[in-house]
Amino acid sequence: MLSTVKSIIQTSFPSFRDERGVLSAYEANDIVPYEIARIFIVSSNSEKYRGHHAHIACSQLMVCVSGECILKCDDGSEKREFVLDNQSQGVLIPPMIWTEQFYLKDSTSIMVICDRPYEKDDYIREYQEFLSRRAIFKEES
Repeated sequence: MLSTVKSIIQTSFPSFRDERGVLSAYEANDIVPYEIARIFIVSSNSEKYRGHHAHIACSQLMVCVSGECILKCDDGSEKREFVLDNQSQGVLIPPMIWTEQFYLKDSTSIMVICDRPYEKDDYIREYQEFLSRRAIFKEES
């Protein structure tokens, strides 16, 4: 079944705050609904865009560990935006959703938890190709 922006899930993680700070936990097969294959962190400064791609097979859970950004998601028909500004909340993006991140504050860092390792051929980096592939998937279903 082809993912849509309606299939994007906002989730919360257990967080523990005291005078020393905040600890947030991200456990595989619990709140992260899959075995974790890769984790990476992207940092950028305000007024910068990152992302500009979709994945054919990879699911990604995005969490802002510092700063603030807007996550823009697009399924070719509908768009949704999410504000990422809290390490205890995340957005689970299924495959075949075009994503972009717009960084609102300097030194913003996004942690991305993936269900697949890095695979160069899993990336769709051109928006028109993304739309064409979605149309093909729709015809096949």
